[in-house]
Amino acid sequence: MKRFIQLSFQTLLIAAITFSLAEAALRLFPGIIPPGLLYHFEPELRQEAALGRFLTYGQTVLLERDDGGPPLRLVKPRTNLHWKNPDGKGQTITNTTDENGFCNPEGRYVPRQIDVITIGDSFTWCHAVTADHTWTEGMARYTGMSAYNLGRGAVGLYEHIQILKKFGLQKKPRIVILAVYEGNDLRDAQRYHAYRREIPSLHQSDAKPSYSLLRRYSYAANILYSVRYKLRKKFRYLTKKTDDTDFRYQLLLHGQEIAFNIENTDVDEVQFAKRLQNREIDFQLFDDVVEQFVMLSVRNAFVPVVAYIPSAHTAYEKYVQFADSTLSTLMPEFSRQQRDYFQRKGQQLGFLFVDLTPRLQTAAAESSIDDLLYLRRTLHLTVRGHDVVAKELVEFIQNQDLESE
Repeated sequence: MKRFIQLSFQTLLIAAITFSLAEAALRLFPGIIPPGLLYHFEPELRQEAALGRFLTYGQTVLLERDDGGPPLRLVKPRTNLHWKNPDGKGQTITNTTDENGFCNPEGRYVPRQIDVITIGDSFTWCHAVTADHTWTEGMARYTGMSAYNLGRGAVGLYEHIQILKKFGLQKKPRIVILAVYEGNDLRDAQRYHAYRREIPSLHQSDAKPSYSLLRRYSYAANILYSVRYKLRKKFRYLTKKTDDTDFRYQLLLHGQEIAFNIENTDVDEVQFAKRLQNREIDFQLFDDVVEQFVMLSVRNAFVPVVAYIPSAHTAYEKYVQFADSTLSTLMPEFSRQQRDYFQRKGQQLGFLFVDLTPRLQTAAAESSIDDLLYLRRTLHLTVRGHDVVAKELVEFIQNQDLESE
């Protein structure tokens, strides 16, 4: 018994020393904490550890909205943003938000009148590219027109309209481009309507979750929790429970196998495609927002353009091999139906619709593993992808003779 007590004491002492050393190391060098683990930290500790590396709640500000939608937070002005290349090439991308908290080079908001205002999600925002490499800035560079990027990631079309009202209309734009992203804008529209209907199960709770004393104050304890969470999620995936969605895929491009969506993110895109297929939802969720967009264009005398940005698997449709073979018919149909909806609505309501899918598919056929249009991990546009979008939109504007108006 004495030997057991002695051994237990030694084990606890070693564990306590190891835990203390780990805590000290993590506090001295918080940059070593992987983003995937940091995401599951207690919020205040996450903000403390992430400061300077990732966007945190404290770096945002609430935008008052007039449509009864869910809380909309924007990035604070002059916020430093840093991304390590998601595809592991080592370089770090750094941006500083402008005087309004958006991704633009300095001075773009100064003119009293701006030719082109762009609104959209993280495919418009400067996700993992510098502000001067977004497709908004590319349009300005190729045309000589002034342009301003009002993109904000992680929100949908209803939120884009609110941002346009607050920051864009006062600049009297001649053209406003509303970028629709195939992957999650339907989801965001559904969330908006759910919030408006006050469905409690779909709301984010106002009550703050409770955390243990260790979770509130210890980096090491949060690391252990995060690792445990990841292992449990991995175990559920390995046991192949029916509620797990496998959205990984690879491209068979020019004789090479290129893995995409390695971390199996954005699975709600598949879930919403299935819901649409089962007629649990429909594209009427977009009706109100496109009507608002057109009404604003009439009242403020700008040309309304809706630009459709496809998901990576759609741009590379000819080369995709899904891990789940059932997605090879589901996802192309999901894409086709969305594009058909916006084209039809444009004809009905009077906005111009440009489908970027054909141009991106043409560029995809010419790309290689070293020159992809989308990031393999986060599925966002690369610098080349932004450039392809910019050139197609410029050609569209020129063909519509909008430059000279």
